[in-house]
Amino acid sequence: MGVKKSYAEEAYESFRRALGWPAVLLGILISVGLWVLDPAAEVSVKYLVPIGVVAFILVVSSIDLSVRTFRMSAAGLPSVLAGLSPPANIESAAGILLLSATNELSHDALVSIYRKENDFEVLFGVGHVLTVQEDGKVQILVTDVERQHADEAKKIGQNDAGFLRNLIVKTAIPRSRLSADS
Repeated sequence: MGVKKSYAEEAYESFRRALGWPAVLLGILISVGLWVLDPAAEVSVKYLVPIGVVAFILVVSSIDLSVRTFRMSAAGLPSVLAGLSPPANIESAAGILLLSATNELSHDALVSIYRKENDFEVLFGVGHVLTVQEDGKVQILVTDVERQHADEAKKIGQNDAGFLRNLIVKTAIPRSRLSADS
């Protein structure tokens, strides 16, 4: 996923992608069309072909951009990939979580961590973004764990895959935690 691109960069990428297989298809269609076209027809090919090519490229670019934009907007919450023990110089931290690449989090953003229990998502703790790696993956420092989950917090440092799979990181913190810190 990586760094978020501007709309102009996404549009340029779609335009560049549209010049691949669609350009080949357009070339074939023009060749067949000119072969079938009656030479005595009143349509001036010198206007028809350039207008058709430009229109075709714009339509394909727009479709590609729409599909890519939809896929980016439909991306869900990042998944937890791994866990690590907290740095020794941070005593209150429970661990570090590595999340899949996302554009939803930036450096030092506050997050809440939930644990799936049956059909419920129960607050596990809160933390903040340590860093966004070059590959787009995000490191979260878990700074505060709910009292009832204190024993389970050790599983983050042990990189317990079964436990980590049940964690959900959200891009906001509960209102009760925000007012408790103020």
